[in-house]
Amino acid sequence: MLNEIFIAGIIVAVIIFMILRRNSENMINGTRVATFYYAPWCGYCKDMTPEWEKMKVALKGTGIILREEDATITRPPGITAYPTIRVIDENGHTRDHIGAMNFDDLRRWLVTPGGSTQLP
Repeated sequence: MLNEIFIAGIIVAVIIFMILRRNSENMINGTRVATFYYAPWCGYCKDMTPEWEKMKVALKGTGIILREEDATITRPPGITAYPTIRVIDENGHTRDHIGAMNFDDLRRWLVTPGGSTQLP
């Protein structure tokens, strides 16, 4: 009986973790949230990390939340390549960055409504 209760508790904990993980980017309503999905072994991700850190400093106080996530652990749906930058905008729309992974292009893409790579 104790084993069944223990196993049921683990199953409930896993289900709660999966739900929270899936919805983690949507928990901050009305805010643009950008996530840098990486793999620790990925050379491109390692090259991108300094640019991302520079971006965090440059966009501090703008209301845009920048976060990073080890996609090899969390396995977010739709992430098939590393690095991937995904934005959930103020309206809940999701967009992945397609283009150059340098500071200027990413900054332009992050601050422009709709995630466009063109300046407003």
